[in-house]
Amino acid sequence: MPARNTSRVQLSHERSASKLEERRAELARSALTTLARRGFAQTSLRDIANDSPYSHGMLHYYFADKSALVAHALTMFSEQRSEFLSELNHADLTAEEFRAAMARTVAQGVGDNTSGYVVWYDLRSQPGVEATVAATIRRIDEERRFGALLATRRHAELAGAELVYSPETSYALSDGLIQHAVRRFDGGDAEAPGWLEREIVRFLEVSIGGALSAPSAP
Repeated sequence: MPARNTSRVQLSHERSASKLEERRAELARSALTTLARRGFAQTSLRDIANDSPYSHGMLHYYFADKSALVAHALTMFSEQRSEFLSELNHADLTAEEFRAAMARTVAQGVGDNTSGYVVWYDLRSQPGVEATVAATIRRIDEERRFGALLATRRHAELAGAELVYSPETSYALSDGLIQHAVRRFDGGDAEAPGWLEREIVRFLEVSIGGALSAPSAP
């Protein structure tokens, strides 16, 4: 009997923890939408609450303050992207297939999670953000740099070639393409993800010394 009771208590605890994380994730997604529309500096926790099904007090129950909520939202955004790219880096593909799959994955990410990207680029350029958010930005930036390095190295390996660019240059170029596409798509340009997909293919080709093909339409 004690073992059965312990099992029930543990199961109840796990369900409560799962429900807590689901609620925190829901609030984080809502926060990204509001932050993307209003901008980080112009958005308060009350603004985020007004755009969600929950009260200001309920947000405080799940997050100590705006910085804690934003840090959690950014972490969710980063983890979702990392999972997709990790699976792709371990797939058994040719270099051409890898280029196409990587480009498609990156472009779809911009289309599927535009708010996350808008908030990410907004916060990355914000001076004087709170320490919790600043630490999260530094960590995610390092993860994105490492992810770009892994992707370009994997592509070069599949192609049997050497990388032309340094890791820093590869990250700057690929990140710049993504940021440009995000701004265009957020501004109403429905063609931006398709443009990004083509440009990522070109970037990967050139990163191993391939000929620079004609640029895609802006």
